Amino acid sequence: PRPPSSPQQYEAGLEREAQPRISAWLSVCRHGAEAAAARAPLARLGLMHGAIHADDARRLLLALGGACVHVSPETLAQLLHAAARARASDCLLLLLQRGAPAGSRDAAGCTALMLALEGDAGAQGGAGAEDCVITILAHAGGVAAALDTPCDAAGQTALHRAARQGLVHCTQLLLEAGATAAPRDHDGRTPLHLACRAGEPLVALRLARADPAALGVRDGDGCTAALLAAHSAYERCGRTGALQCVSLCVEHGCPLSPAAYARRARMS
Repeated sequence: PRPPSSPQQYEAGLEREAQPRISAWLSVCRHGAEAAAARAPLARLGLMHGAIHADDARRLLLALGGACVHVSPETLAQLLHAAARARASDCLLLLLQRGAPAGSRDAAGCTALMLALEGDAGAQGGAGAEDCVITILAHAGGVAAALDTPCDAAGQTALHRAARQGLVHCTQLLLEAGATAAPRDHDGRTPLHLACRAGEPLVALRLARADPAALGVRDGDGCTAALLAAHSAYERCGRTGALQCVSLCVEHGCPLSPAAYARRARMS
């Protein structure tokens, strides 16, 4: 090739030859940085969920990025629902302190309070649910005012769910917070109906004492709580809890009509 006439021309020729390789290298770097930036939020969210399932508030705080890093309300609500399902009370407290909206609802329309009462398959037991209920009620005054608002597709309230799950202390906490003792769901059933059907005599006792009139309430099928308890005992071969619910209801003035029981058996 013809030699360059000057050092400046030689350098310009080298730059022209190297420019395509430099552009390609910069493009690779740019795409790699964009991919890493796209993966970072997902990895961070995974770390947060891992901390929640371990109920490790310190790990969750580190994953959130400390007290000075802003996290969107949508992400906080999502994490709050996950903590409620896992009954991770320490993480739940941290998220509420960071401003997570306690009254937010998930895709199914459930609040954190409802999710804590239901719990996941691997969630902590009744003690974890009780801690979560105490935390939510203490840090969200608006939730207490909406305790009687239906929170799922069946029209059930938090008290319905606590009764159905047999959570005695949670039931008492909700009643003390001002929840109505005998709200009805779409099937006309009160929490007392669900407690008796589930064979939970301790929950049924608290509900009957809170509102004795609930003993005479009939659901959409015309059944009282005592009748549902009797049918549950029959279905489950004399389950002790259901039999105790029958005895409790009768002792508190709810007569068990043999004709009504026969009618219920025929309906089933």
